[in-house]
Amino acid sequence: MESAAKTSRTFSLLESFVSFEEVAVYFSEEEWSQLDPDQKALHSEAMLENHRNMVCFAHFLHQMKTECRFFNGTQRVRFVDRQMYNRQEFVRFDSDRGEFEAVTPLGQPDADKWNSDQVFLQYTRSQVDALCRYNYELLQRNSVIGWRAKPTITISPTKMEPDSPNIILLCTVTGFYPVEIEIQWLKNGQPEKEGVAYGEELQNGDWTYQLMVMLETQPQRGDVYTCKVDHASLEAPVTVQWVPRTSSSAKSKLWTGIMGAVIGVSFFAMGLYSYLKAKKGESGFNKQNKAQ
Repeated sequence: MESAAKTSRTFSLLESFVSFEEVAVYFSEEEWSQLDPDQKALHSEAMLENHRNMVCFAHFLHQMKTECRFFNGTQRVRFVDRQMYNRQEFVRFDSDRGEFEAVTPLGQPDADKWNSDQVFLQYTRSQVDALCRYNYELLQRNSVIGWRAKPTITISPTKMEPDSPNIILLCTVTGFYPVEIEIQWLKNGQPEKEGVAYGEELQNGDWTYQLMVMLETQPQRGDVYTCKVDHASLEAPVTVQWVPRTSSSAKSKLWTGIMGAVIGVSFFAMGLYSYLKAKKGESGFNKQNKAQ
């Protein structure tokens, strides 16, 4: 599995009007926590420089983005340094290639110059170990890499419309890390494909994530719905079940039917008892008359 870490530096030249948002570079909370103090200081300086230049109406934008890509930990590491001008990449260094490469004609002079400088070229090649592997191992020692959190799973039903037979089942999975997760709806043990909608992964403030998966369905008595979750923090997939409950009106009708049946049986028993008693009395009276 591939993972990547990125750092960005932004420089502006003077020309005409743009907004600060067009030249700002933002990090997510996770990306920011992975930066070392020097990288954070460099980003702050660049942002301040952008702000100062914006006062003078900056327009032309030069960006440098550095990426460390990891495959199976540090078994294979790829370092990519990208240079962009006005949001268009014009030259890059890729450790898999081992030299600078012009992406547009604008970058050809820079690529030729840096490739001919053996000292600078060797320094850039060394960033695979000096920057990427070093920071990966540092973060791993601080339990950032390899950390996992198990998800919490809940199912909540809701009605779309009061008179509609359809309901929405919402499987909410929270508190998991890393972000990769598989959530599946099952009905009576079989995967449901129709009526399923996935939300977006939302990041919590503690690095964990949450995700909701909706199922629109028309439940019948005896149906069993299951939300199945598979995640790297789990030894085996975890399932949570939901079974349709009988509604209050249905329960009322059921009890009314039962009570009616009980009353009917009671009256029938009383009538049968009275009939048999009367029959027995009539039979005894006839026998007495014959004896006389």
